[in-house]
Amino acid sequence: MCAQSARLEVAVAEMRQLAAEDARDNTQRMQWPGAPYLPYVDSKYHVRLLAMARLGLLPIEMEEGRWRGIRREERLCTLGCGVVGDLHHFLNTCAALTTDGVGALDRYSTELESTKSPLFFWRAKAGKLERRWRERTCTVSGPRAIPENPADAQDDAVQADVDAELTIAFEDIRSFFPSVPGNRAQHSRAT
Repeated sequence: MCAQSARLEVAVAEMRQLAAEDARDNTQRMQWPGAPYLPYVDSKYHVRLLAMARLGLLPIEMEEGRWRGIRREERLCTLGCGVVGDLHHFLNTCAALTTDGVGALDRYSTELESTKSPLFFWRAKAGKLERRWRERTCTVSGPRAIPENPADAQDDAVQADVDAELTIAFEDIRSFFPSVPGNRAQHSRAT
């Protein structure tokens, strides 16, 4: 069942590779390893993006079409590429995106072997994925000329008021400190 799923192709490929290693080494795993990037990626946002991409859950055309019951061959890239908007297309070949392609997101990537550092490999992958995702999201949604919520139109004015109040508060805090640098105890003994 899983082997037939396009959504799980990365996970299935990794499971097959791990099973082949076990057969070669004549061992049996009691527990499958978790996501290979977790020890190396600190940002929860990056972890989420990597997990969604590796599990085929990113809300791109292929996944959104599945939610809406659209036939697979009709789930075309919304950026005008004219091809099916699947994960591989989004990660690497979408001509409408200008950011660098992400490449493979599996633990057996040839890129990982060439860097010899899983830390740099997974952090670079997470950064590339974030840049590509943000560019796609901005391109698909377009500029927000009209606020989605009427209160959003007031955001700039409210932010200016908050900034002004913070500036005043910082001035009040500075008035509590002596203008001469040094320790308060030294100032009290000197007078």
